[in-house]
Amino acid sequence: MNNKKQISIQLNQPPSEKPKANATSLEEYIRENHHPVMDEDQTFKRNYTPGSDPFYSPKRQTFWKRYKSFFLSALTAILIGSFLGFLMLKIFIDIDPEEVTFDSNSTNNQAVTASSDEADEENETTSSETETYQGHNFHFFVTQAGVFSTEAGAEELVQELSTEGIKGMVWHRDDSFHVFVGLNSTLEGSKQFASANFPTGEEFYAGKEWQTNANELHVAKQDIEWLQTLETNIEEQISNTNELSEVEEWLEGKPEKPTETSQAIIAEIDILKDLNEEQAIQVQLLSILFQYENL
Repeated sequence: MNNKKQISIQLNQPPSEKPKANATSLEEYIRENHHPVMDEDQTFKRNYTPGSDPFYSPKRQTFWKRYKSFFLSALTAILIGSFLGFLMLKIFIDIDPEEVTFDSNSTNNQAVTASSDEADEENETTSSETETYQGHNFHFFVTQAGVFSTEAGAEELVQELSTEGIKGMVWHRDDSFHVFVGLNSTLEGSKQFASANFPTGEEFYAGKEWQTNANELHVAKQDIEWLQTLETNIEEQISNTNELSEVEEWLEGKPEKPTETSQAIIAEIDILKDLNEEQAIQVQLLSILFQYENL
């Protein structure tokens, strides 16, 4: 028997549905106010959680999934830092170097300016005291032992001749390196000296005509007189290589502040004054002439 079957009593009128409506309203009220006891549908309803099997174990997270956010954050920070660093480097590179050094050198500007002014004044003074001087053209004859395209080859021959007791020097001109072993004022004198002092088996070219280039020199006024005296002494020594003149006189009146080239020729003169063998005197005189040409 159904407990919920309603009983209708009819008293000379149609059956009334009001109690049914009241019951229905009561049930709805109970449902709306969360009384599951009155809910027929909740009797056998259960909430089952998926994966609630006691023998089920969840999968472990991988290393990448666990630290993925950390790596992404670190990578992002590196990229941003690299970009900012490159941007700052670009800014510093584009800065004008003169602007960068301006502040650091501003404290020294006065000292630098003063030094520059002093240097300019000194150069102007030197220029005002310097005169143009036409160098002398020396003409003579040499004995040549060889000519090379490299200085190393010429120096090697000089060393070989030295082992045989023959002095030699290297004269560089027109991309060639000449090895000279003798000097004379005349062609015949050059040939006679070569035949008497050098081995006949060696290839010596005696009587080769040679001369210094008459260069335009820029020297101090007080040095011009010394150069003129030096040129006279050299000419006399070329004419007579048998006897050495008073070389000490060559150094009288030498420049008080000689240039680098002047120092070189003075050094060669110092060597000449201590020689007494004719062939060595000729070669040393050639060295002096070479330095004179390069004043």
